[in-house]
Amino acid sequence: MGYTRFRSAVVAKDGFYTGEKGSETVVVSSAGAVTAAGNVDAKTFTGDVVALTPGTAITMNAALGEIFTLTPSTNATITVTNAAAGMKKVLAVTAVATSYVLTFSTVGALVNGTLATGTSAGKVFMMTFAAPSTTLIETSRTTAL
Repeated sequence: MGYTRFRSAVVAKDGFYTGEKGSETVVVSSAGAVTAAGNVDAKTFTGDVVALTPGTAITMNAALGEIFTLTPSTNATITVTNAAAGMKKVLAVTAVATSYVLTFSTVGALVNGTLATGTSAGKVFMMTFAAPSTTLIETSRTTAL
């Protein structure tokens, strides 16, 4: 779907876009990718939140959202698919009363080791990733918040 605006704001998907002069076009693909032509300045954009399904093998399809959540129910290996250059992703892992170890497959992601969730139920670990190519690279990780 595309939008054309003339000296006014455009709302596209969950975003708010503005331009200064003339005609701007913002296109949001069915996968949520945003492309713009003209003088468009992205002021805010909230991405889709995707809940990952717990299990021993978890797939994080990077094309489905910007923020991923997981409450593990067992030790697991996470594999990232469909990463593309320029993507930024967040994974929020919520701990339960049992400690689980999350390992990342080397396919689609470069991560600084495993994540042990600990036993403090409700604590959240935040991991951020950036993709300079088709691989997500971990850029930061919090301790349990």
